[in-house]
Amino acid sequence: MEHAVDNPPTQKQFLANMSVKMMDTEFIEDIRMVLKQGVEYDKEAAWKLVRKELVEQI
Repeated sequence: MEHAVDNPPTQKQFLANMSVKMMDTEFIEDIRMVLKQGVEYDKEAAWKLVRKELVEQI
């Protein structure tokens, strides 16, 4: 598989980066632009699911 970067981040690096992003209001609010108006979104639940199902499998 060809990567867009020469050295993709390790799981540890990715988790550290996401930890910072989960506290960044601008990063968190970006999702609102793609959600249908009125849709409730729980960023903590979403991140927990993505982390368990995807990131921890890396």
